[in-house]
Amino acid sequence: MALGPELRPDAAEAFHGAAALLRLVEDSVAAEDKLSTCCRSIDDFAATTRDMRRQTKEELFAAGSLVVVLRRMLTSVTPVRDSD
Repeated sequence: MALGPELRPDAAEAFHGAAALLRLVEDSVAAEDKLSTCCRSIDDFAATTRDMRRQTKEELFAAGSLVVVLRRMLTSVTPVRDSD
């Protein structure tokens, strides 16, 4: 199934959010509000992927891989918090 019609809208939203976030990154980190928005869209895509996996029992490795890549990208532009 890879990215069937059920997964494409959430995948597209996650990638659009990631692209918008990357365009706004300054000094290697993104603004907190933009990070939150992007994170929600990636989480929605991940949830839809999990739901489809439960409903169809089909292999969704491609979709899962995309979720991982999006999350890694998000981590790469997330500011490191001080542990005071």
